[in-house]
Amino acid sequence: MSKPITWTNDQICLGALKPWENNPRYSTEQQAERIADSHRMFGQVETIAIGPDGSVYNGHQRLSAWLAEYGPDYVVDVRRCSRKLKDDERQALTAMLHAGAVGSWDFDTLANWDSDILQGFGFDEDLLKGWQKDTFALGDLLASEDGGGEGSKPDDTELIDKAEELQQKWQVQQGDIFQMGEHLVICGDCREPETWARLLTAAKVDKANGIFTSPPYAEQRKKQYGGVPTAKYVEWWEAVQSNVRANLAEDGSFFVNIKPHCEGGQRVLYVFDLVLAMVRQWGWQFVDELCWKTNGVFGGWPNRFKNGFEPIYQFSMQKDIKFNKLNVLQPFAESSINRIRQSRRSGEINDGRKYSKTGSNFNTDWGRVAEISEEQGGALPSNVIDISAEVNAGILANHAAAFPIALPTFFIKAYSDPGDVWLDPFAGSGTVLCACHNENRWGLGIEILPKYTAVICERLERHTSLKPQLVERV
Repeated sequence: MSKPITWTNDQICLGALKPWENNPRYSTEQQAERIADSHRMFGQVETIAIGPDGSVYNGHQRLSAWLAEYGPDYVVDVRRCSRKLKDDERQALTAMLHAGAVGSWDFDTLANWDSDILQGFGFDEDLLKGWQKDTFALGDLLASEDGGGEGSKPDDTELIDKAEELQQKWQVQQGDIFQMGEHLVICGDCREPETWARLLTAAKVDKANGIFTSPPYAEQRKKQYGGVPTAKYVEWWEAVQSNVRANLAEDGSFFVNIKPHCEGGQRVLYVFDLVLAMVRQWGWQFVDELCWKTNGVFGGWPNRFKNGFEPIYQFSMQKDIKFNKLNVLQPFAESSINRIRQSRRSGEINDGRKYSKTGSNFNTDWGRVAEISEEQGGALPSNVIDISAEVNAGILANHAAAFPIALPTFFIKAYSDPGDVWLDPFAGSGTVLCACHNENRWGLGIEILPKYTAVICERLERHTSLKPQLVERV
């Protein structure tokens, strides 16, 4: 901590206080205004925790309200409305964890905290994993960051929190089909063939060109979707894959974002059982396992590191699939191109071929690699997809299966053409449909819960400026 400040008769000016630089809490302008209103009506009814250097560990928003009302020269009676902390970092962290101030969590800052302290206050792994899932809906939730540049509207961040309220607005019933331009969503069970038939018939299409989804993880989304026991997950999944097979174009790809959780210090194997069943039991081609690089869950565990990625499994019905890799080129490092050119000029790469020193048959025309990269406008990405920096950690969404809009966007661009149809059988908050709209594809969604179907309707209306129309009700 910094050098202690001087206290005079347990009084201090507001100007001598400062927000703690490692504060993981923040508030919106609306929340700050509510605090200020409360202070004007009732005065200071809660204490703030002040460290010996004047850092405020609990009460940042109340301090802001004081400054707004009285200015930096206002004298605070510490005995009446504050309490001083010892020069002890652990006590400061404890005070922050006990804080009840209105606000939200900044996960990037909280990630630097001591994991033992966090877990000692009930921040267990399940809670942290749930929060981590929530953070990937942040920025994406209703933002149009990839579609028109307008950004999110001020109240976009509250949609998932208002799922029940939106359900009252849209009055969604099981079996309803809503249309927003070329995009449609049905409230139904993706394990039922009739659900798919009704959706595709309403959309006037025969097959989906691609499918991207994050299904309910086994026993991990009980609050929202009831949960599926790990021992029965493959059996439960059989109907899902059967409907996907029946409604996916022959050259289409099926992408599944799912990661096994841990029990008893080890990973549960149901996801691997699922992948094996897709190939050995149901005859799918296992094209690839792609890695979605994430920010990871903060904290520490006795026998493993924190999660820093989620797998995305790619399946197809045949070897030849639609693959437009040039649509997702990345900038090629100029330093790499210059290094390759220099090697060729110096004779290190004599004939444009550099053979492996191990004696293998592998060889590469590195000079041509550089030329091709320049010609096509960039370098091909790997199967590690790093979009963690694009996640906005400013708000929390309450849908456990949310992912950022940039994730399905990558796959939609790489594995389809404009005008193609993409479908998410576990549509959640409608991210895939928003990505489709951005990339000039048709988006279709299946969502079993009426309240989240209502969220999709609201979100798509704001994202596309097209009012959802109820086109079919059973």
